[in-house]
Amino acid sequence: MEQSILCHGFSGAIEICLFFKKIYKTTDFDDCIKSLKEKLISDFREDMTYGFNTTAEFENIKTKDNLGYLDGIIGILLTMIELNNLKVTTNWQRALLLFDDVIKEVK
Repeated sequence: MEQSILCHGFSGAIEICLFFKKIYKTTDFDDCIKSLKEKLISDFREDMTYGFNTTAEFENIKTKDNLGYLDGIIGILLTMIELNNLKVTTNWQRALLLFDDVIKEVK
């Protein structure tokens, strides 16, 4: 991973770890979450327009200062809100197909 974005970046890896932590009710992912959070925070740069490098390049297309959900600052900020235990009631993770009711307990 080279960027903080949701799509194949630190934020995405954090979201997956938080998801497994929640559905399996375990602390096994805490060290990974802590390490990824440190990488995410250390990736902040005051000289970048939105604080993080969200530049992407694909074939002949190059984007800079991306606001996007998967590949821009929006996804990074949503992850940071969740990491800081701020209450977010938008269920925004569902767009990543991360549903906390994926595992049903058998009674």
